[in-house]
Amino acid sequence: MSFHRRRADRSAPARAAVPAAGPGVDVTAAGVIVHAGGPEREPRRPLNGISDVRAFFHTNAVPLYFISPTPFNLLGIDRWIRNFFYLTYFDSFEGAHSRVFVPRRRDRIDFGSMGDVCNHLLCDPETLEFIARRGPGGKACFVMLDEQTQALAHNAGLDVMHPPAELRHRLGSKIVMTRLADEAGVPSVPHVTGRAGSYDELLALAQSAGLGDDLVVEALMATPATRRSLCAVSATGTIAPLNWWDSRKSKS
Repeated sequence: MSFHRRRADRSAPARAAVPAAGPGVDVTAAGVIVHAGGPEREPRRPLNGISDVRAFFHTNAVPLYFISPTPFNLLGIDRWIRNFFYLTYFDSFEGAHSRVFVPRRRDRIDFGSMGDVCNHLLCDPETLEFIARRGPGGKACFVMLDEQTQALAHNAGLDVMHPPAELRHRLGSKIVMTRLADEAGVPSVPHVTGRAGSYDELLALAQSAGLGDDLVVEALMATPATRRSLCAVSATGTIAPLNWWDSRKSKS
């Protein structure tokens, strides 16, 4: 018995041609329109049921890329979605996966985060060539990305499947999400939002809402003029010690 390894990016199965930019490609099996770049001139029909969803993805003509250090997070989705590729830095399959692309040149680099790996791949000539060979209109998704990642993806001719980084960072704030939940009438854990300039003021703010002594504190900002931090205080978790408050003030 013998085993033969091959590089997936050099011997992948034949690919269907990617249509040129235009109003869309009629997918008769699903009865929908799959756009391959360019303006969408026709509305897409709703997908009614699992059969429509399966047909939509199985007949996808748009190149889709998951860009990440490894394929782990979306591993297996390529079996359901046509023209889906993994662009990764670490070769988990040693060239044996037909949908995983790994650039040949991978010098030792001490990456600081998953986002750094994605940014590196989007600057790599081999990776950019792989994307270009599959035609325009591609889309990319990530686990971690920032404004630089978005810009590099757009430079590579890719649309990013995620909301803008600024919006994601904003919605990542517990204070912002608590306010939105309040406006929508969605109950949250007992909490209060206000301003405090000292540890005593912080405790008084919590006591005014009847939160007790065991608190979680989220500090949003401190204005230079007043040195008073906007805080969201909730009645769960561990108490915020005095030295935590002092450290927040020193960084503001």
